[in-house]
Amino acid sequence: MPFKRITAVFMAILLGSVLLAGCTTKNPEDNSDNQPVENGQEQPADNGDKNKKMTMQVYFTHNNQGKAEAVPVAREVHLESDDPAEIAKRALELLQAGPTEEEKKHGLSNNLPGAQLLDLIVQRPHVILNFSREFEQFGGTYRLDAVLKQLTMTMSAIPGIKSVVLLVEGERVGTEERPFTGEGSMFGDLTMDPGSEQAAVLGPADTLDLFIAVIPDVEKMWALMGPQAREIYKEPNNIEYTAFNEGLGSWKNYRVAEERIEGDIAVVTIRGDQELEGERQPDADYTAYMVRENGYWKWDFPPVN
Repeated sequence: MPFKRITAVFMAILLGSVLLAGCTTKNPEDNSDNQPVENGQEQPADNGDKNKKMTMQVYFTHNNQGKAEAVPVAREVHLESDDPAEIAKRALELLQAGPTEEEKKHGLSNNLPGAQLLDLIVQRPHVILNFSREFEQFGGTYRLDAVLKQLTMTMSAIPGIKSVVLLVEGERVGTEERPFTGEGSMFGDLTMDPGSEQAAVLGPADTLDLFIAVIPDVEKMWALMGPQAREIYKEPNNIEYTAFNEGLGSWKNYRVAEERIEGDIAVVTIRGDQELEGERQPDADYTAYMVRENGYWKWDFPPVN
């Protein structure tokens, strides 16, 4: 991108921040009013005894004419905290428990193998799942598709998680060097379809998580870009994915410091440690300009006047 255009973009971001100074401000760390968030999940209520009640979504599958279709079901649970890692572990337990008898009557099933979860680490927006070797001791294209969909959709329903990195016995699988199962599948990070119904209910901060998670997949990045970004890049192949990967894609384990929304425009600020050109930048900030287009939030450049 030419230097003048970069300058114009960052000046516009500064201007956009000023214009949004009077927007509704939402601090994601403040859940004192116990209001539902935009992705449909109820925030856990602190009742003083560290036993938090929340409604979770987990995904089972339904055989739709030979194709695995992921179907969400609601589960009411009690948790000691709203830490994404604890929620993710509970979600996996719910998946392994399987559907209820009534849900089975409607054709829902759990396809996850009976493997041991060796480790689970959340590095926002990624969750790293490490299973015992039994996790890939199955075959069949249908079941493989069902397993990956259940993991991706269930984990992505958790705030702060929009990507699944799958390990077996500590070794990353789904790569060219280490395909998954006897089917030889390669998938890298598992992320939701940006055009899916699940993506449509994401708020600005969750959509920013998804945008960071899909880097450097230019097709998914393009689907998550707003009109100004599409005007600049013209087509997916023009996206400077290397620069994105070394910059925004390097953010992990950050937190959302602020989310300001006014109509179809939002500003999201994330804060965390970033490494730029080999140098650690502690407690750095990044502010994203987001627009809502056809019901979906998108990452964008602010318009240049």
